[in-house]
Amino acid sequence: MMTEDRTNKVHLNVIRLGKLVVFALKKALKGSTFNIDAFLAKCRARETEINLLEMEIEQDLQTLMRPELEDKDCRHFTALLKINNDLERIGDYAMAIAKYLVDVDMSETVKIESKFKKLSKASIEMLERSVKAIELEDINLAKQVIRDDDYVDKLNKAIIKILLSSKNPDMASVVSLVNLCRRLERTADHATNIAEDLVFWIEGDVLRHPTKKRSFMFNEIEIYPNSREIKISEKVHLSKSEWEIFIHLIERSPDGVSREDLMKNALGYDSSVETRTIDQHVVRLRKKLGHKKTLLKSIAGFGYKVVNSKN
Repeated sequence: MMTEDRTNKVHLNVIRLGKLVVFALKKALKGSTFNIDAFLAKCRARETEINLLEMEIEQDLQTLMRPELEDKDCRHFTALLKINNDLERIGDYAMAIAKYLVDVDMSETVKIESKFKKLSKASIEMLERSVKAIELEDINLAKQVIRDDDYVDKLNKAIIKILLSSKNPDMASVVSLVNLCRRLERTADHATNIAEDLVFWIEGDVLRHPTKKRSFMFNEIEIYPNSREIKISEKVHLSKSEWEIFIHLIERSPDGVSREDLMKNALGYDSSVETRTIDQHVVRLRKKLGHKKTLLKSIAGFGYKVVNSKN
């Protein structure tokens, strides 16, 4: 296949991936009050389809990247590689959102219903516009996505404030709702990244949202959500499972998290999968944490926790 044909194929596949992710997110947000197992099974099937296409795109882009590429072609492939990663992450969020909705006591959503609908709608629309901007190569549409990001941030903060100030809440539902809203806010962040990468590809401008952090610090570890990397002395890439376990433990720090909780809420596995799977991932995660591995503590007969080195 000629290079031009391969380029067109991978570009169209990125657009296809974007539309699959939009569909997965919409379906996840609808939830299910009837056959929950069937609902989650369909969500997992969509996640698998997204992951397979993401891997195909990455492999195709790796074969297209060559030192002799012209600047615009190099920008094009670099942007598509980053967009591909952002879309895969949103696909992960769709699955997480579906699981959180299943765990929520719907009576806890009444107080945030209006704002939650606005947050869901805004996040989906930003994602849809970013995918449409790729399809049309529309700079103005991409810049509109970037401008809308602050609105989603404000909605998310307002919702979390309401949830955390509630009297006598069902704490399990509140935790699920907070995590769900954070995933929607992160979806908008990734949609913004996609729009920025489109501007970089077409115009050559590195356009980064000035108020947005690309990383955050935890226990002197720099954490990069967009690329699943951590930096202690140097950057290290985490696998998808290692990343989800680490972030889940950080979000629940300093409390401990059971292996069963990590299996269900970090990895999305059902109870039929042996919990020693978590132990295997933790062993690899500790190796990547290097001299910071002591932050990840075992709790005998229960699970794990991440401790604060300053305490």
